[in-house]
Amino acid sequence: MALDIRIRTSKAAPPGAELQIALNNDGYYWFLHPFFERLRDQCGKYVDLYGDALFTRDDYPRLRKSLDEARAVAEAQPATWNVHIGTQVKPVRKELDAVVRRDRLLTLIDTIRNMVETADYLDGQLECLGD
Repeated sequence: MALDIRIRTSKAAPPGAELQIALNNDGYYWFLHPFFERLRDQCGKYVDLYGDALFTRDDYPRLRKSLDEARAVAEAQPATWNVHIGTQVKPVRKELDAVVRRDRLLTLIDTIRNMVETADYLDGQLECLGD
């Protein structure tokens, strides 16, 4: 399963602008999940693997703040670490973790943050489409 995040706009994007990214059900998404939950509590929109959300200019300040907070926490992590991604219940119950690389996570956060800036510049919307 994947979550696609893309910019919706009728204007031409600047050269080199990232217009779409996919998040997977992995340690990178689950690291960001608490920040997405806080964002949902603040504006009612949730970056969810299974649902859709549409962020507009009114939402961008909160989205920027959430991504900046996530980046600050990520910067304080070791080069690699495990993130809890769920619980397997069958055939035997066990907790599931995935390895996250700090450099890759920071790149992901920066890409999403740059997409917010591009969407704002283009007076566009940031569309999140879950499976």
